[in-house]
Amino acid sequence: MIKVLLANLPWEAGGVRAGSRWPAKYKKPSSRRTRYMPFPFYMAYTAALLEKVPNTGIHVLDSLALELTHEEFYRKCESIQPELVVAETSTVTFHNDMRVLKEIKERLNPEIVVCGPHATVMYREVLRDHPYIDRVALGEYELSVEELVRKWEGERPIEGFAVRKGKDIVATPRPILQELDLLPMPAWHLFPMEEYNEPFCSKYPNFQLLGSRGCLFKCIFCLYPQTMEFGTFRANSPKRTVEEMKKVIEEYRPKEIYFDDSTFTQNRKRVYELCSLIKSEWIDIGWSCMTHAGTMNREMVFKMADAGCVAIKFGIESGCQEVLNKIRKGLVLEHVKKVFRWCREAGIRTHATYMFGLPGDTRESIRQTLEFALELDSDSAQFSIATPFPGTEFYRMAEEQGWLVERDWSKFDGNNYAVISYPELRADELMEFLRYAQRRWAVHLMSRPKKAWCMLREVYRAEGIAGVVRVAMRGLSTAAKFATHRSKLAI
Repeated sequence: MIKVLLANLPWEAGGVRAGSRWPAKYKKPSSRRTRYMPFPFYMAYTAALLEKVPNTGIHVLDSLALELTHEEFYRKCESIQPELVVAETSTVTFHNDMRVLKEIKERLNPEIVVCGPHATVMYREVLRDHPYIDRVALGEYELSVEELVRKWEGERPIEGFAVRKGKDIVATPRPILQELDLLPMPAWHLFPMEEYNEPFCSKYPNFQLLGSRGCLFKCIFCLYPQTMEFGTFRANSPKRTVEEMKKVIEEYRPKEIYFDDSTFTQNRKRVYELCSLIKSEWIDIGWSCMTHAGTMNREMVFKMADAGCVAIKFGIESGCQEVLNKIRKGLVLEHVKKVFRWCREAGIRTHATYMFGLPGDTRESIRQTLEFALELDSDSAQFSIATPFPGTEFYRMAEEQGWLVERDWSKFDGNNYAVISYPELRADELMEFLRYAQRRWAVHLMSRPKKAWCMLREVYRAEGIAGVVRVAMRGLSTAAKFATHRSKLAI
């Protein structure tokens, strides 16, 4: 029997990797209910496929969800004694991940396969500079890993992998899977499902599902569509999606479901069919999703609300139309305002994400973005620094134009560092404005009694009165800092 370990490797700095489109460092929250812990879908589909392979023992270690230290992870690996280790890596965790895998190779000598966006794009460097890595699985890796395990004792497959051939490195991509219904349901039972959480959901515990993959928009910064999904969009049938909803409701009893699709509403006909099926099957649970505002009209918003949609995340990114056009967002700000108004009318909570430092950004355009965010008045908002990940059009532009000021992969997270600088907008200015925007947004929420009350009510549900006091005191402190320290970029 071959023992296979699927690993989300330990990262003691703290943050998220597998399952996240934007791996980043995060401070550990005071409560499990308030932390963001994405579910690693690719790992879970791979595990489900491998369970069907004869004479295969499947082990899963999600070190981030379980908060394992490096030594705890090594000890668990030693108890498993895997012959094959499959590990997702990312840009921000790359150096950490290579150190961990080198240690595993030295202790146990398994075959090691790495996968994920960074490894897919940088496969030559990975195999050239890290001899303990045996293969790189390219793009969506489930079927490639399944074939590797099925042919473990015979001629090893190369489709879907980059491998060494003598002194050369050969990459043989696998055709992308078009029919997602052909995949089994994720192997949820092998994962610590109580540890995964999407804090955007208003109820806990919640459960993350994936109804589709890919996005047809051409945003130059977006990682997965360019490195894992290659500009495609594919979706499970509405029937399959509802079957998954019913199964997790029956077995895990979540209070809310979150669809982690890149663009949930990409296919309008599918959304309408799914909403109708949810109603006809009497699925009585609130659900939320992420999508692109440009795909939505008023009819869709109200159909989704009628079928149980309670909240939607939107990637807005900029409040300057010229910048949106430059990054090929495919979004018109006046339409965004309409979509958010429809959501308020339908009783759907909204979350908006924004980035400072996109190509074309200036001091004036980032001020416009913040003012647009305040005017849009979403229920919650997230601000970050635009980060050019390898494999994206943004990264290519940054290299060609000399915008990159940092080559340390551990700083490519957009939350704690700025790795780009423009002649008219420096990296240190971006970081200063990010902190200013976060403070100003907090003050903005405090000036909205209804929204502030809703936020505190959710904190109370998660952390009790102690959490409410903590958040209230932090809000007062933020207001004081905002009053005394205004960014010169915002004056």
